[in-house]
Amino acid sequence: MSSTTALDQATAVIEKAWNRPIDALESLAVRRPSDDPLLRSAMRIRSAMVITDSAATCTRTVCTP
Repeated sequence: MSSTTALDQATAVIEKAWNRPIDALESLAVRRPSDDPLLRSAMRIRSAMVITDSAATCTRTVCTP
């Protein structure tokens, strides 16, 4: 069974599409959002997935705020 999550898959697609590591893309999306609105949109969707993925992980491991 694969342990690849939707977040991992989204990260891989974004990195492949822009041919850069996710850290560099996050910086570009914040610093220059008008330069590449599609990148900004992809990063916002990925951010939502990070939150969802974290919440799911906490539910399985019993995280409390």
